Amino acid sequence: MTNFEKIEAYTEGWMSEPERAAFELELQTDAQLKRDYDDWLEADDILKRHIGNESNIAGLKQILNPLTQQHFKTGNAPKSKVVSIKKYVMAAIAAAAIFILYLSLPGGLDNYTVPNMPQAVVRGSEELSNKGALLFNEGKYEEALPLLKAQASSDPQDATTHFFYAVSLVKVKKFEDALVVLKPLSKGESAYKEDAAFFAALSAYQLNRKSDALAFAEKVTERSVYYRPSQKIIKKCR
Repeated sequence: MTNFEKIEAYTEGWMSEPERAAFELELQTDAQLKRDYDDWLEADDILKRHIGNESNIAGLKQILNPLTQQHFKTGNAPKSKVVSIKKYVMAAIAAAAIFILYLSLPGGLDNYTVPNMPQAVVRGSEELSNKGALLFNEGKYEEALPLLKAQASSDPQDATTHFFYAVSLVKVKKFEDALVVLKPLSKGESAYKEDAAFFAALSAYQLNRKSDALAFAEKVTERSVYYRPSQKIIKKCR
């Protein structure tokens, strides 16, 4: 199963609970899978916001369907599940389209993708990790903060929770607190290293610490989903 097939199964809810847990563990340790997952989410987010009507989606389908049939197997997906454009577009195939759409966005620093926290399972679970992840994915960052903070405190080695806790701090404009969490992540070896560097750069920029923002932003390479917004920070700091 390719990375994109696994990501589709995960995001569409086709995985069993053990499979979800295994995928989330792999997401923390496999940098390529993490990049593919981020690209998938970026494609999903951009196309949701910028291709809003059925006629545009239908036209895009005509262009992309031959590509999705060529590059992705569909036999393993449950027949009752139909994804409109293979969850809109796989990043490997739609990279050019995504780039064009990105160039049309306003130039501000607020145009960055916020990834979904991968630990969210289903509503009704009382597990701390699940409740915090669900709130984060709903954009309820203030409510998610105490849960994610408690979870991060209970497991100092959990890079995933620390990263999403820090992103929540950024979203509620607690930039100083966010930097405390993001600095070690940006120097570590987890799959969130470059993502953390971007959010650290953003936090430092918001605090008017341009030299720190520049240093963090320069750590973000072209393989990262945050490369282009990091380049915006670099331009503003030089």
